[in-house]
Amino acid sequence: MSSGHWCLRVPTAIVDAIDLAHGCQITATQIVVGRFNAQTQLGAYVATDLAVSGCPPPSLVNAVALSSTSVRLTFTRNILASSVIADGAQFTFDNGLVASAATATGRTVVLTTGAQAAGTTYTVTVADTVTDLQATPVGTPNTATFPGFVAPAVVRINELIANVTGNCDLIE
Repeated sequence: MSSGHWCLRVPTAIVDAIDLAHGCQITATQIVVGRFNAQTQLGAYVATDLAVSGCPPPSLVNAVALSSTSVRLTFTRNILASSVIADGAQFTFDNGLVASAATATGRTVVLTTGAQAAGTTYTVTVADTVTDLQATPVGTPNTATFPGFVAPAVVRINELIANVTGNCDLIE
């Protein structure tokens, strides 16, 4: 395209479906070209109008223990579900923790693990065989730390006395 400023207009649903990110290279075919004042605007309205390549690799953003035997990993890009091996072998931990299952959905992977010890900090490492939708391997950072699961405190109210003298309530 010639020099100058232009804008690519794409519905959010398509951006999400093809995992379009800053830095991706885009080849557009049969798209609408228009102008708004001095700005050229390109419009793509179906995913097949765009071919995406050269995107930055996905990286691991964080890891969170969901229970004493599960961890959710969040990535910067969508993960290709078929690149994740169901037995969790592409995910390794320190401190003796082992993954036994893995499932990918969008930008997350949920791992089933052995029992986590409360108060222990774990580091998970993701193998470069895990890829994004364009088959780009996970880049760096590919590790994250998280504390072992601790059951949240539970508040139990067993008595409420409303409008006690002095305009206050008593909760036990």
